[in-house]
Amino acid sequence: MELNKAIEKVWNQHQENHLPDNIQDRAYAFYENYNQKDLLVLGLNPFYGKAEKHLRSVKHNVEDLLKYVTSDSYLYDQYFKHIQKMLKHSEFSIDLTNKMAYADLFYYRTNERQETLDLLLKSRNGFRFLQDHLKITQQLLEEVIQPKVIIATHLEVVSFLGIVEQTQDIPSMNYAFKWVNKTKAGYRVYEIKGFKDDTDKQTNLLGTRVICNPYSSSGNTFCLQADEILKEIFTVNKFKKTPTSKRYLDVAYDIFIQYPLLYKLQKTVTLKAVDEEVILNLKMFKHLPLKESAIKIFFELSQLNILNEKTLKKLTCSDYCQKKFDIENAVLKEVQEKPVNSKTPCFSLPNTKFVFQTNWGKGSYTLLEKWYVSKIYKHFKLQKL
Repeated sequence: MELNKAIEKVWNQHQENHLPDNIQDRAYAFYENYNQKDLLVLGLNPFYGKAEKHLRSVKHNVEDLLKYVTSDSYLYDQYFKHIQKMLKHSEFSIDLTNKMAYADLFYYRTNERQETLDLLLKSRNGFRFLQDHLKITQQLLEEVIQPKVIIATHLEVVSFLGIVEQTQDIPSMNYAFKWVNKTKAGYRVYEIKGFKDDTDKQTNLLGTRVICNPYSSSGNTFCLQADEILKEIFTVNKFKKTPTSKRYLDVAYDIFIQYPLLYKLQKTVTLKAVDEEVILNLKMFKHLPLKESAIKIFFELSQLNILNEKTLKKLTCSDYCQKKFDIENAVLKEVQEKPVNSKTPCFSLPNTKFVFQTNWGKGSYTLLEKWYVSKIYKHFKLQKL
């Protein structure tokens, strides 16, 4: 896809349609994207730097974007610095920088984001101008980037993707979405299920996750963490049955030396798109208090339907817990009903409910971790057979 030519064609078509002078004078800007990337950070429009020349289009790449934090522009500093921070998690050895593409929905340059958008939406020519830009961007997403996860940096971006129904008529990419979950930072996560009004039309983004920034101001954006983004990428990998050939967690692969079971796990065909997630979980669990680690571990196992009634009943036995985790008391207790308004984690099976005991705290994380890995290894080994 020749992005520059496509934008130039639209720009020339609309120049005679009385667009605002500040838009025409500043020409357009875009980011080069030639390859598929697992992660797309999607902005609304390019900023306009005072040092930039009028009447000249500007071409950027992601490397430029990440260097803009040294610019004298306050807007660049506030926006792109947060993107850098979002992509890395030093504690878990995560760096998504090379896995990311960046694009804007529209290609006109302005620092008055909402004011310019409102002005364009008020006129028929402005509406068509935005609509033509969206067609180009959608082609870029569908044919070139094909992201597994999209991060919508502004509330306005969410509207143009088609997630939020609008009282005002606006152009839209018209994707159909299903709400999936919320991140710990409060971001809403949606999944693309197709197109709203055309069942015959196919999309290359089927199953792609969209993480929506809940804030309207860029100053509040990107408290999103790299581990949350990575988990969504892994989930899409599993859904699309995509082998994980890239190492997202290079440093974390030393865990395979400590855990032979996990090394074997990584070699199985079934788990090629899951092993990275197991490693990420192990690294995160290590930094939590023992009881909280156990809660997280049990939750992950229950999501995979590994914690059956037989296993859960073992965890109500103090002898079993002493042997497996060096915990003096039982980890769980069987209950009739979960207490109302209780924050105690509850594991429900068809006939039984289990909650965490409150009278244990000390134990061995290493033993808990070993038990976790063995359960997952056994589960996927049986699945493969």
